[in-house]
Amino acid sequence: PCKVVERRCEMKTHTNQYRPFFVLSILIVGNEEWAKVIAGEVFSCALDDFSRLRNTNIPSYLFVMVRNRSIDHVRR
Repeated sequence: PCKVVERRCEMKTHTNQYRPFFVLSILIVGNEEWAKVIAGEVFSCALDDFSRLRNTNIPSYLFVMVRNRSIDHVRR
């Protein structure tokens, strides 16, 4: 249980650092509204699946997810 609480606190900390991921998405997508949607989806998925991320570098994971989803959006 302690590890779960620690992980939730870590995820909350990274959620508070949303802006750099949002800016990354804007740079790739070129649209502020879509960047909000993409960054929000990534954070939502990460929070829903935080137990699976226990051995993951959270900032790197979020960065890669935002980058990949932004690129996928541009490809559509």
